[in-house]
Amino acid sequence: MAKIRRPNRILLILKILIRVMLVYFPGWIFLYPLSLLIPKKKNLVLFIGRDNGRFIDNVKYLFIHAIKNNERAQIFFITEEPRTYDLLARNKIPVIFHPTIKSFFYMLRANLLVVDNRLWMRKFKFYLLYRTKKVQLWHGVGFKKIETANPNFNRNLFYRIINMLRGRLPRYSLLVSTSEFYTENVFRNTVKAERIEEFGYPRNDILFRNPDGLDYIEADTEVITRVKKLKKEGFKVIIYTPTFRDFTESEPIKDGFINIEKLDDFSAKNRIVFVMKFHPEFKVLVNHEELPHILFYKTAKDIYPFLPLTDLLITDYSSIYMDYLLLDKPVVFFPYDFDEYITVDREIQFDYEWITPGPKCYTQEELQDVIKKTLFGGQDKWGNRRKEILNIAFKYKDGKASERIWNYIKEKLLG
Repeated sequence: MAKIRRPNRILLILKILIRVMLVYFPGWIFLYPLSLLIPKKKNLVLFIGRDNGRFIDNVKYLFIHAIKNNERAQIFFITEEPRTYDLLARNKIPVIFHPTIKSFFYMLRANLLVVDNRLWMRKFKFYLLYRTKKVQLWHGVGFKKIETANPNFNRNLFYRIINMLRGRLPRYSLLVSTSEFYTENVFRNTVKAERIEEFGYPRNDILFRNPDGLDYIEADTEVITRVKKLKKEGFKVIIYTPTFRDFTESEPIKDGFINIEKLDDFSAKNRIVFVMKFHPEFKVLVNHEELPHILFYKTAKDIYPFLPLTDLLITDYSSIYMDYLLLDKPVVFFPYDFDEYITVDREIQFDYEWITPGPKCYTQEELQDVIKKTLFGGQDKWGNRRKEILNIAFKYKDGKASERIWNYIKEKLLG
């Protein structure tokens, strides 16, 4: 059984109280009034990426579309990462570092904010952007409970008060969904929004076109280059994307669910290159050397420009498989710790067997057997089920999500 992280409750409460005194109260007392008084600049639009402003995911691809198809808006990407700031500046992308006097000023003046994560409001951003219109793109549809449906969100009155003080439940002008099913069964009662539109996800646009230079920013181009070469030599490409665990420290290689030497031997015999893409939360746990047929995609890098190069996806609970259905390629599920995950880490809201259109494997031997049958034995029997779930999950399957969202923003929110 994986080790379970149990945070020190007293230490956690002390940290929260310190943050209340240093951030939440000053934010409400000083910055909130400024956000009410300072006039907005009608055409000023800010984008904030997840994890302190990384240039990845839905925000990245909508931002790229916006700067390529912008007639009159003033657009900036906000980041707290010096490396990201330097990278975007070198590529002549309009970027602002936060926290700085410039970032405070631009946030107070911004008419519109675009985000795709739940924690964008850190470091005073909630108070600075209080009166700014907000677009929430979100970052995936799957089967895990999110936001107010997640029991960890409202554990008790203390946490509810803290969530209110730090702005964890803002009202968005627009929330982007992918289908009527997810609008009604996931987003409607978990995220506050004036409008929910089923436009689809900007990051999936890359699955319908050839990537360009901007798309490759923050992708693991070293792995992509190596895989392209191997594909020309006739290798099949498998991508493995296990999700993070909220409370357990389970990691498939470290915990022995995958023997990496045996997997490399299996891959060599079958002319497979196995690409491991762990969630960024795994960064402390993952420390494996690459073997000849196993590559490790950098955990913090953007995986989406790489996905069209692959022949099969393996995952457990990550919503990436939903996006992968747009490629109409096989998906295999490896939920080796299923009972532990749904009881300790995260509750799920749909039947796992129904919502996951692919074979389920619980040991490495089962996994390797299914891979051989699927890729080389002509035994991919899940095509119809993949299409069924795809039609439930996505209203549009055309690579034009960014176009729909940006047109809506220009017409309805910027005026």
